[in-house]
Amino acid sequence: MQKTSGEGTFPIWLLGDSNPKNWATNLDIPLDPRHPARHNIWTSVLDEIQDAVFRAAKRRVNTQRLYVRNAIESSSDKPIPSLLNWSTVTNQEVKSFRELLDKYHPPILFSFGSFACEFARRALNETAQPYRYWGTGNLGKLFQKNLTSFTLTTTNLIPLLHVSIARIYFLESHKQFCAGRGTNYFQVVGKEVASMLLEKAIDIPIWID
Repeated sequence: MQKTSGEGTFPIWLLGDSNPKNWATNLDIPLDPRHPARHNIWTSVLDEIQDAVFRAAKRRVNTQRLYVRNAIESSSDKPIPSLLNWSTVTNQEVKSFRELLDKYHPPILFSFGSFACEFARRALNETAQPYRYWGTGNLGKLFQKNLTSFTLTTTNLIPLLHVSIARIYFLESHKQFCAGRGTNYFQVVGKEVASMLLEKAIDIPIWID
């Protein structure tokens, strides 16, 4: 599997967790469209974003140029969720990702799940937490906080859910992430991201020409 896909110069990046353990040799790219996880965690959100943006401004995000990668390649390198201090191997991956962020300065960085969120936070030099801290409710709070403070002059981490939105407690995930702003995570997140794009990112080159 390739480590990345898309264009590093594109203003929107997607950061997944790790390569699927049983399928890495059969897939081509991170968040490969043939793997169902991509559609559980991203396609449904993207559909709501594209719908809201098109209705308001007759535009669509150019998804063919999205820069996509996983935080780490091997899931065996993931730290224990309660661990604050990560291994040298994982910290080196954080450092490498920080260097990419410093090089390209993407204004929009979507992360999927608790580990990818904390990985991105550390790359952005934010105060470290055990990634267990980023349960569904705290991810939702960070999502809302970072959308509210969004600015094009920095990299804005926009945390989304990973496979918890498609597992047995999916209804709880909708409820906890949205925190009273609706009952459908995909609709709430899609519309709120679309509003941010239309208000604050309308003039950057993320649209289909």
